[in-house]
Amino acid sequence: MSIKTLLANHSSLLLMLIGAGSVFSANIILKPIFSEIQYGQYGMMMTIIFMINSFGLFGTDQAFVRLARIDNSNVTISNRMLIYVLFSISISPIIAATLIIQLVPDINPIWSYLISLGTASTMFFYNYYRILSKFNKSQIFGNGWKIILGVTAFVIASGYARIDIMTVSIPITVTMIFLSIYGIKDFLSNTQIKRKPRTPNRELRLSAAFFFSLLSVSIFSNYDRLFIDHKFGAEAFGEYYYLLSIYTLPLGLIAGYVGFKSLIKYKNNIDKEMLKKDLILTSSFFLLMGVLNYIVIELMTQWNIIPRSQIADWKVVLPLVLIGITRGALSLTSAALGATGNPRPIVHANIYSLLFILFVLFSLNMYNYTQIHLVAWSVVIISLVRFLSYYNGSCFCINSNSHGK
Repeated sequence: MSIKTLLANHSSLLLMLIGAGSVFSANIILKPIFSEIQYGQYGMMMTIIFMINSFGLFGTDQAFVRLARIDNSNVTISNRMLIYVLFSISISPIIAATLIIQLVPDINPIWSYLISLGTASTMFFYNYYRILSKFNKSQIFGNGWKIILGVTAFVIASGYARIDIMTVSIPITVTMIFLSIYGIKDFLSNTQIKRKPRTPNRELRLSAAFFFSLLSVSIFSNYDRLFIDHKFGAEAFGEYYYLLSIYTLPLGLIAGYVGFKSLIKYKNNIDKEMLKKDLILTSSFFLLMGVLNYIVIELMTQWNIIPRSQIADWKVVLPLVLIGITRGALSLTSAALGATGNPRPIVHANIYSLLFILFVLFSLNMYNYTQIHLVAWSVVIISLVRFLSYYNGSCFCINSNSHGK
């Protein structure tokens, strides 16, 4: 197989990797250039953007993916589904912009709204092209702004642009808006709206279920960042965000790919022995990758290739390394549970984890702990709670399915 054919067959994966690499590069490049407060605000802006990507459409985008019908490259949806999507795209940016105005004061209100609107709309079109199996277009909508972010960071580092948050936010916002205009044109040309009679509201129920699930996952992924920003300030948050980027983002990317491939595998066949074997192999691989990633980061820091964080002592770094290592097992068991088709164990795992997060936040506030490493360790414990819940749920579903045959 030639390189050209290989790239053509895996171009959507390549775009995803370039997007993730662009964010990773921007996080490192901007660290020594921005002031501590600027970098903290940049990290918060990125956190809010990824939160919008996760649940910003209130689950309507995921309900749209499940309920839309495809016929000859045309999409057919109900008028009710369209109303819910449009309502979400209208309301979500207002809520997100309010949050940005409060937490990222260097971005003015108009651009706060536009970046929120652009994020929400490009996320919808990412899913729109995904159900049409136009994976390259889908990845362009999902990762185009990330690539522009990486380019912008290089331009700032080269001294050709002003060093502030607006210099970063404007190019990615403009990219999102232009992509959205292109997506709207395609949507109007290739979508049929079918009037639905007054029947039980499946669209609303499905959207609500996805919203709760996505909101739960987003809380697991971001509560530590929001708490640290609130408790310790923008400077400390920026340092924490930087360490998260270098110690967990590379392993998180690999974990996402492992979960995607495992879901396809387990859809065809799964048993407890296969799951145990895959868990041992995956956990061993991620342990090795976590150690290697730590060594590489330490060497690059000592050689002044990347900047050192002010809070990078072992009490903070160790839990962050462990968070990255646990991503593999968590992604694998999540894929196994998703393949069994039973959502109840996932709901239970989310409830247990949310209760534990509430306990952690209450304890940290009650006793006025001011140590960032305690927050990081709480993420490790929650990752283990979710892993055990997903694993036990997967085994339960496997046993139930085997007995039902």
